[in-house]
Amino acid sequence: MGLLGDNDMISIIPVDSAAHPLSPLVQVGPNRGELQNSARRVESMGGGIFTYTGLKAGWEILKPAPVGQRHIILFADAADAEEPGDYV
Repeated sequence: MGLLGDNDMISIIPVDSAAHPLSPLVQVGPNRGELQNSARRVESMGGGIFTYTGLKAGWEILKPAPVGQRHIILFADAADAEEPGDYV
């Protein structure tokens, strides 16, 4: 989070077998502290990590975003990453 600029936008979406958005797509600057606190409080709740579900949820938020570059960063350990879905 510290490497993001104040004008960057971010959404945090923990995923197990479903997506659980913690924040909508918001500008980092005025929300940095709250976003960092939210990200640090994410807990593993079990149920595996459905990677396609996470990617799909991320794209649904990014698709209408008024920005030029869009990135999805998906964190998953290899042991629990499941449901790759139909992506390339």
